[in-house]
Amino acid sequence: MTFGKISTKLMTGAYEPKVPFPCSKQVYPDTYVFDEGRTVRWNKEKVKEENQKREEALAEYRASVREGENAFRTDAISLAMDEYGLNEAQAQMVFSTAYEHGHSAGFSDVLNYVEEFGELAGKILAAQDKEGKE
Repeated sequence: MTFGKISTKLMTGAYEPKVPFPCSKQVYPDTYVFDEGRTVRWNKEKVKEENQKREEALAEYRASVREGENAFRTDAISLAMDEYGLNEAQAQMVFSTAYEHGHSAGFSDVLNYVEEFGELAGKILAAQDKEGKE
């Protein structure tokens, strides 16, 4: 994986949720009345049904978010391994640190930190190898 490929995926929304946020759905209180002409039991069942639909829509949205996050994480770790010669454990450490530093600003900042920290880690390992051979 390369920085350019991940950047392209970020720009095209490949890591974004595929399911829209269910913003039109609200949580109804137990006492909400949908239809005054219907029974209390019917209204309570309708509240339960609508709230369940909302929970299902939120669960679907959250799963879609996690899917994008996992794909980004996998690509970023592959970048650190491919570009800087890190093993998987080292690349995961680079990603974790990059995520801590940049997640509040979005995936593009995390990617920039992966590149920065990955390069640093690669240089440290190369210096260590060089020193060990001398």
